Amino acid sequence: MTKVVSMALSAALFSAACLAQLAPATAHTTIPELNSGNTLSLIEQSNLIFVGTVLSVQYTKSVASKTSVAVPFTLVTYQISKVLRGKSPGKTITLRFIGGSDGQGRFMQAEGVPNFEAGHKDIMFLAGNGGDNSCPLVFCEAGRYRIFENAVYDYNGTPVFQADKRRINASGQIPDAFRKFSFPRPDFDELIKNPDVQVQIEKLGRPIEDLRADYEKFAPTSFSFADTNTPPKGSDSSRISRPSPTGDQNRKPIALDAFAAVIVAGDGSVKPARSKVVSVDPKAQITFAPTVSLRPPKTPTTTANASSLSAQDAAELKALADNGGNPVLPR
Repeated sequence: MTKVVSMALSAALFSAACLAQLAPATAHTTIPELNSGNTLSLIEQSNLIFVGTVLSVQYTKSVASKTSVAVPFTLVTYQISKVLRGKSPGKTITLRFIGGSDGQGRFMQAEGVPNFEAGHKDIMFLAGNGGDNSCPLVFCEAGRYRIFENAVYDYNGTPVFQADKRRINASGQIPDAFRKFSFPRPDFDELIKNPDVQVQIEKLGRPIEDLRADYEKFAPTSFSFADTNTPPKGSDSSRISRPSPTGDQNRKPIALDAFAAVIVAGDGSVKPARSKVVSVDPKAQITFAPTVSLRPPKTPTTTANASSLSAQDAAELKALADNGGNPVLPR
C-alpha cells in the first residue's frame, strides 16, 4: 500500500530568520519481508554482493520531458573491500538510487530506498544498476546490510544476531548512529529558485546580496534529519521469522567475518550470477518516466520501485497527481 505524507524539516539558515523549510516527501511501499530475510533468496537474486565503504554521495536530477518532471537521484560511490558473489566492475562502483536532494532546499525520500553518507560501511546485495532501475538492490533497502563496529545490522539498523543458509534473523535495539543522516546545504543561487524560498525572501524585504552573505556566513554546511526508513525508538524492530528463545533481544550482533562466511557458503548452493553489474557514469543524463503521469509537484514524490506498482499504488499516485502534486492528500 502506498501512503504519501509530508514532513517539514526546519532549516535555520540565518541567525535571526528561517529562510526555507526542507520538506522530505515519503512514498511508503511494502517490501517483501518474507523473502528479504531468506538468505538463499537474497543470494540467488543478487548478481553482485560486496562489502564496501561509501566514498562519496552526489545528488543529481533526471532530465525533464513532456511526460515527466525532473526527479532527484542519488549517486553513491563505494570502495569495494571484498566481493562475496559475482564480479565487481573495479575497485569502486557508483550506484544510482531514486530520491535525494533536489538542490533547491527540498529532499525527496522514497521509503524502501535507503539513504547514504560518506563513511557508511555496508554489505550490498545488488540485482543491477542504472537503466530503468530506481534501486539497484535486491528487495531494495532490504538488500543492504549495515556494518557498525565490525558487527552486522539489517537495512533499518536492527542487530543481526544469527544467520545461516535459511534465514537472517535480526532483533534488538537500533544504534543511534543509524537514526539520522545528513546532506549538504544547497547552493544559494539554486536555493532561491525554490518558490517557497522566494516567498520567504519577499517577506524578509532585504537585498538579495545581504541574504547571500548571511547564508554563506550563518547557514550550516549540512542538514540532518531523522531517517524515516528507521523505526522510531520504542517500536518493535524484530525481524525474527520464527519463535526464538528468551534473551535474543540482548544477544550481540554477528561479526562481519562470520556473516560474510555464511554468504560465501550460500553462494555455493545457488545458481551463478546471471549478469554483470556495472558502475554508472555520474555524468550521464538520467531519463525517468514514472508509470503514472504526474504534473510538476511542489515536492517530488515517487515509489521505491515505480516500474512495478500494484493497482492500488497506481490509484493512489493518480490521486496525488489529481491533487496537483501536493503530497498531503485530503482525507
